[in-house]
Amino acid sequence: MANSNQINRREFLVSTGQGTAGLAGAAWLTGAAPATGAVLGANDRPRFAFIGVAGQGRFNLQTLLKEPNVEVPVICDVNLPRAHETVKLIGGKAEVEQDYRRVLQRKDIDGVFVATPDHWHALITIHACQAGKDVYVEKPMTHVVAEGPVVIAAAKKHQRVVQVGTQQLSGERYAEAAELIRAGGLGRVHHVRSWNTCNRTPGIRKPEGQKVPEGLDWDLWLGPAPMRPYDSVRCSGNHRFFWDYAGGRLTDLGVHQMGTIQKLMDVKGPLSAVAVGGKFAVEPWDYWDTPDTLNVLWEYPGWTCEFVVRDGSAYAPEGARWGIVLHGTKGAMFIDRGGFEIMPDDKRTEHKIVGTPRKSGDMPTQLSGAHIRNFLDCMRSRKQPVANPTEGHRATVPPLLGNIAFHVGRKIRWDPEKDQIIDDPQAAALLTKTFRAPHVLPKEV
Repeated sequence: MANSNQINRREFLVSTGQGTAGLAGAAWLTGAAPATGAVLGANDRPRFAFIGVAGQGRFNLQTLLKEPNVEVPVICDVNLPRAHETVKLIGGKAEVEQDYRRVLQRKDIDGVFVATPDHWHALITIHACQAGKDVYVEKPMTHVVAEGPVVIAAAKKHQRVVQVGTQQLSGERYAEAAELIRAGGLGRVHHVRSWNTCNRTPGIRKPEGQKVPEGLDWDLWLGPAPMRPYDSVRCSGNHRFFWDYAGGRLTDLGVHQMGTIQKLMDVKGPLSAVAVGGKFAVEPWDYWDTPDTLNVLWEYPGWTCEFVVRDGSAYAPEGARWGIVLHGTKGAMFIDRGGFEIMPDDKRTEHKIVGTPRKSGDMPTQLSGAHIRNFLDCMRSRKQPVANPTEGHRATVPPLLGNIAFHVGRKIRWDPEKDQIIDDPQAAALLTKTFRAPHVLPKEV
């Protein structure tokens, strides 16, 4: 059951920086120590480099440029044609770099936005902290669990502000829902479920005989991942569905949902995970690694949580392609980025609709604006942002554990205080991976 202590809504939504610091606040950040370092003045113009400017990176860039007093002098992407195209979109004034390491050497950059494939997120964030840059990094913060403590240590040692792109933590509707849940409005919450549905059948074929396009540094795109021949499916948004670079649907949307669920329920992490599934819906020639059908169940103190991946049927539970439902003894709550609805059990609580649940889109324009604004404000105040590395790590761990449980084919037990799998060496070995030199996880930050 969630902590039932009443939380003052003003306290919950208190600013985490100066001025309008986003819509989430103290309740998301209980116990967070402030970052330190140089404090930007209200009229300072922080200068940013964007590392990775495909779909989400470009979306973040367009969102940032709506803010006053910011500059983007550098666009960095291993795909040079894409970098140059992005520069044209923002007026042609930024410089282009292909290697992020050269960006981090620059003294005129205050912060970086990282929206590369997932397997690069942690390393670039660590290196940026070491270079004295603040970081906005897309979710998932890490590709394997072992990277999380290193990112946390790097941000702390180098006194950097790091915001992870789990925008739902900047959502006012989620803050309202947390207040209601923790005040006992749903009664004893004993089960939570979430899902992601689509229909991608019959699948996607492996390209054959492709050459590396001119202007793409394929070796750097792969980075810490194993060397493989280039193909256009891997080198695209489909990277999310290959184990070398990501964790499939479960880490793609599941990080958003599990981070939000744990915040709503006021817990640090699960006690166990079990997962079953496979490639059941697509044709045998489908090229993706990750399952098209997956059911994951986590155990928490006093409640359970499930996440369902279904790529072979677009039927949407609760009338929404994705969402969260919390089941309590007084009633259930559906919540997504648009708002929430409470469905009472036998009039034990009040039917209530807040916002526009089931009508939100996949691109959280308002949430991203608030999330980026929170990052900017914390750069000025040196306070911790709503999705600091500790929160990013906690949000990422449950999906990664779900994938580990899927790989080993059994229930695994987890110690959220020690970040350890209990009494299962084979599963524990999957908390890390082999990094291809020279792109290795540093032992010291």
